[in-house]
Amino acid sequence: MCYINQQSCAEAQCPSGNRCQEDLGWPCSECMQNSSTRWTGQPDNNKGISGFQTLRQARAPEARLKPATEGSKMKGVSTSEVARRFHVQRRIIQNLWQHFQRGVTTDLPRSGRPRITCGEDRLMQLQHLRNRFPTAQSTAENFQGPGNISLDTVHRCLHEVGLHPSRRTKKPLLTQVHRRDRLKWDMRQRRWTMGNLFVIR
Repeated sequence: MCYINQQSCAEAQCPSGNRCQEDLGWPCSECMQNSSTRWTGQPDNNKGISGFQTLRQARAPEARLKPATEGSKMKGVSTSEVARRFHVQRRIIQNLWQHFQRGVTTDLPRSGRPRITCGEDRLMQLQHLRNRFPTAQSTAENFQGPGNISLDTVHRCLHEVGLHPSRRTKKPLLTQVHRRDRLKWDMRQRRWTMGNLFVIR
């Protein structure tokens, strides 16, 4: 029985055959990718990637552990056995099982660290649209917001709209050979007139 599709592998057209019928109740990767339902078995037409909200959630270890943990616990497999098979701590399996029993299985949205350039992103992008020559270093040094920003922050802000800060080309300084050759050329042109305008060498 495929835990994701809630039907047998033959009915789900699973190319892996009986791999979904493992004792942990964990579906194979093909059923996971082709599934249009979430791991709870509820249809979800608004989600795109294998029934999960985002690709990051689909790849998270918790997202892979949820169906396996609940399927194993329902079949009477101990918490220690599930933790040993997945090489995780027992507390992780216990937390997942408690969430499932309470009916709270979706991860709450996380705000994360607020962006330091929250209001200055658009201004920074407009400055580089009007003038393509400022470097990321000069933009970071002239930042008017609260606190300082790094070069990576400037790069990320500009890459969001397809911009790239300019980079000054490193040119070698004049050597003694360059100076001598320039002096020779200048000495040859000391008697330069309009008559020999096109014969300068």
